[in-house]
Order: sequence, then C-alpha cells, then structure tokens
Amino acid sequence: MALLQTVSRHKRLVVLLLGLALAAVLIIEAKLLIDRDATSAEAAQDEFIQTRRYIVPQEPVTQFPIKTVREAWADLRPDELVLGVAVGVDSRAYPLNVLNDSADHKVLNDTVGGQPIAPGF
Repeated sequence: MALLQTVSRHKRLVVLLLGLALAAVLIIEAKLLIDRDATSAEAAQDEFIQTRRYIVPQEPVTQFPIKTVREAWADLRPDELVLGVAVGVDSRAYPLNVLNDSADHKVLNDTVGGQPIAPGF
C-alpha cells in the first residue's frame, strides 16, 4: 500500500513538472510571437514612411467644354467608352479618352442636377 502511494505521488509530481514545463514553453512562444508581430508592424510602418509619391498633385479641372448630344455625336466613335452620370433629369457623359489624355484630366469638378460631383477614372 505504501508503495502504491509513493508511485502515485511520483506520477503527480511528474505530471506537475510536465505541466509547468509546458506552461513555460507556451509563455516563451507567446513572447516570441508578440515580439515578431511588433517587429513586423515597425517594419511595415517604416516602409509606409519611406513611400514616395511619384505623381505631383494637380489642380482640379473645373473648365472644360460641355457639348450637347448632337455636338458630341460627331466627335465620339460608336465603340468609345464614357463615364456616365445622371442626377435627376440632368445627365453627362465623360469620354474616358479625355479623362486619360493627360495627368491633369484624371478628376474633373462638375455640377450635375445641382449636385457637385468629381468624376474620375
């Protein structure tokens, strides 16, 4: 009987030591994971800070020709893509080739149906 109690105490001691060892390993792994994530976040932040802007900001285009459908019909090809905007009963079509022909035509400031809009492509 005393032998069984001694074996039982040894098993409990072994289980306790294994549990403590496992807890220590988990704590160390968690610490390493947190440190790695912090380092990755710092590296990503450094990359963001070092990002360069290659396009110089342009003034918005506010003056451009507005044509009726009849006037534009002769200038547009049947397969030409346009960016269409409709507000209420008013509508406009902005040819994509015009929006892309130079860097300063990427965004236009316009008013359609009394609402300010900024079509861009």
